[in-house]
Amino acid sequence: VAAVCERESNVFPASFSITKVVAAQLYKLMAYKDEYEVARLYLSESFEKQVAATFEAPVRVTYHLHPPLLRSLGMRQKMALGPWFKGLLRILRAARFLRSTRLDPFSHSQLRREESEAPKWYSDLVATALDNLNSTNIGLVTQIVSLPEDIRGYEEIKHASLRQARRKGDELLGELGRAAN
Repeated sequence: VAAVCERESNVFPASFSITKVVAAQLYKLMAYKDEYEVARLYLSESFEKQVAATFEAPVRVTYHLHPPLLRSLGMRQKMALGPWFKGLLRILRAARFLRSTRLDPFSHSQLRREESEAPKWYSDLVATALDNLNSTNIGLVTQIVSLPEDIRGYEEIKHASLRQARRKGDELLGELGRAAN
């Protein structure tokens, strides 16, 4: 982000519009919600307060989840898991140190690999776009660095939107290269 800011200010002094977009989109790609984050959110004090404020006591929480292992075995619907599952959520939250390591049981899916590779792809995309930044193509460069905005969804929807963003990035970089010549 600092390099983006420096490059942008060299071409457009006192402008931070591209830098702001890059910071927001890079954060979006880095802060995806994996299984460890879901466990942390379900166990947060704010979630429990929200449940208590929404429903009259006594409250029995049921967690509707779609575990990756069962999904890979063909299960297409979420499972309803009762209050007993909170103990397993605690274990999962405590095991977050496994995230992105060889021991991470969730990191082996195609989608999880794509999610973890997305920040590198985006950084390379931004670097290439900024190498071509000049006073005439700021709109196109802004369009390129804004591509992660269209990455949405969960599972197959997210997978498809990641692929679409990569394709669109390649097209826009080609257009940027042609415009520079």
